[in-house]
Amino acid sequence: MKKIFKILALGAGLCLAATANAANIDLNLYGASAQFTFWSSLGKSFLVATYGCDNATTTSHVDNTTGKVHGLTIGRSCDITGTNLDTIYFRYSSKASYDGPFAVLASSNSQADLTCGSSTSDLRRQRRMADETSIDNTGKITNTSKCVPVHIGASDVAGESFVQSSSGQLKGPLGGGATTRSFSSINTSTLTARQPVVVPFGFFADNRTKVYKCVGGTHDGNLCTTATAAVDCGGSGTCTQKVIDDISREMAVQIFSGQAYFWSDFGRSYSVEGKTAQVNDYVVACFRHAGSGTAATLDWAVMNNGKWGAFLASAESASAPIVYFNDGSSDMMNCLQNRPGAIGYADADQSVSGTVVALKYNGVPGRRNTIRNGNYDFFSNQWLYIDAPWLPAQQETMFNALVAYASNPANLSTTGSLGSKAIYWATRNEMVWNKANDKAYPAYVGATSPQIP
Repeated sequence: MKKIFKILALGAGLCLAATANAANIDLNLYGASAQFTFWSSLGKSFLVATYGCDNATTTSHVDNTTGKVHGLTIGRSCDITGTNLDTIYFRYSSKASYDGPFAVLASSNSQADLTCGSSTSDLRRQRRMADETSIDNTGKITNTSKCVPVHIGASDVAGESFVQSSSGQLKGPLGGGATTRSFSSINTSTLTARQPVVVPFGFFADNRTKVYKCVGGTHDGNLCTTATAAVDCGGSGTCTQKVIDDISREMAVQIFSGQAYFWSDFGRSYSVEGKTAQVNDYVVACFRHAGSGTAATLDWAVMNNGKWGAFLASAESASAPIVYFNDGSSDMMNCLQNRPGAIGYADADQSVSGTVVALKYNGVPGRRNTIRNGNYDFFSNQWLYIDAPWLPAQQETMFNALVAYASNPANLSTTGSLGSKAIYWATRNEMVWNKANDKAYPAYVGATSPQIP
């Protein structure tokens, strides 16, 4: 019926001058790098389900000049007003969480990415995003980007949670130019915010970090060494060396505060392939720069901002403790790749390849069901910010529709465009245990849309 309606509407549009012309409509979402794959993946099903687009395609492009990743979902023959056959350009580009609220605030802060201009508030709202005019016949973006206004600023945490600092290269061990970032919170009180989804984070490491554990017997899972296996494994288990697959909160606190120099500092069960214990089995700690929502979540959810844990290391160091800072999630994963002893953190749905492995945290994988059911606490409730008085009415309507769509657990399905990412991302509505804010420990809230398990 919808298809018939569209054909009739098109025919009427050709014959009747009173019928409005079709339009190209933008919805530009910008900010957190951890959310890039989520919004880029969800965009297709959102446009089709909400606006009945006949087809939707998604493409992405890495800007070699800036290093930003630009995503673009195009919906064609979409019904927005009920009379037009519109084309929707849903863009998502990432830098780091802090620049999402800066963009919609039209902030002139020196940390803001003002490459599109700073002389007026309209220019300060703009960021470089996908250029829909540069798509080749294979559907790929061939040009770099263009300046467009940011309608929605995405952040993994509230602007007020940015209180971290960092100093080091933009791309860690790969260089990229030195930068220093320091935040004492971002005031977002003038903005409207929504929190439809929960961002899952996790730890990752190079696979040449190894650990001996007991396999089988009454001491299954205990740390061991070949020299002490009889005691450690109780005589009935086998002391077996494996690639590291787990990290505890205490280990994370020691590593990311810069107190752990060597993997063997955690006992001789740990080692780095080809390295000598406490001589060169270095822990190589890969960090995100301050302003990253991932780093802010690590600070509040794991380190507890130095209260009972410890403060995050803030300066790059090429000697023990070895510390590298990275501008985006992809830079973080590059820091881990082919770097013996390396460990870092990112959104839990990162695809791993090469030498990188995903770790459990406190023995639990970071998955949608473990997060919502109170088994895993390295997560945040993400923030979508708009400046309501400035935002055009059509984009505000689309923003509300996007929030409603992302809030429904049924739309975060492995059978939809989100695909395998759906086993990581939860809606806030399905959370049985959740945080009142970024700084709070999870408490029972009771899911408004319960899921199984």
